Amino acid sequence: MDLGELRFIGVTHHRSPHGDSRVGFAFLTEVGQDLEPVNREPEKCACLAWADPAHLPEKTMPYTSEVIRLHLSGEPYSLHGWR
Repeated sequence: MDLGELRFIGVTHHRSPHGDSRVGFAFLTEVGQDLEPVNREPEKCACLAWADPAHLPEKTMPYTSEVIRLHLSGEPYSLHGWR
């Protein structure tokens, strides 16, 4: 994949209920239907799967859900969990 094929879609500054925080940047690209996602951090992530953005799996990480929400709503940035 060429980096020119990536399109920035949003960033969220996420704070978990436990108080730790992370910044999540999201990019969009087009891939062939025959490609499967590869879990490069199996010690941190149970699985990766293609999903309908409007119907994410129940166990989707909150900051991942938030950057997808940003993309669907056309918003570029959010503070998530800081209130």
